[in-house]
Amino acid sequence: MLFRSLGRRLEAAGLQVKWDIPVLAPLPWMQPTEALQLLRLVQEAVSNVIKHAQAKSLQVRLYTRDGHLVLQITDDGIGFTPGGASGGHGLLSMASRARRLGGQLSVDSRPGAGTSLSLVLPVDRPAALSVFPQRRSS
Repeated sequence: MLFRSLGRRLEAAGLQVKWDIPVLAPLPWMQPTEALQLLRLVQEAVSNVIKHAQAKSLQVRLYTRDGHLVLQITDDGIGFTPGGASGGHGLLSMASRARRLGGQLSVDSRPGAGTSLSLVLPVDRPAALSVFPQRRSS
């Protein structure tokens, strides 16, 4: 499972991880291509925590709210100023993936106060909304 392998990676990096992941109904529009993009977005978030946050703990929550699925990743690291010069493209890439999934990514951070990244996806949406190319099976 995705979260199990990420958990091992985070714990190997010395982070205490708290999971709040209930069993939820699958999103009817999420096909393998969209699931892969979601995985890549989460991997980028985890990578950012490991590389930059200097965090001791991390919380991953998944819940539904007002017809949306919310994935929230929060660390207790050093934080940063969103929109500041970082030299990287990770946040821009994650935001682009979120939009192409029909969702929205928000980042709440400030120096010394950790970071919370929230991905909000619609529970219901037309499958045709995806702009990810579908892979053809051989």
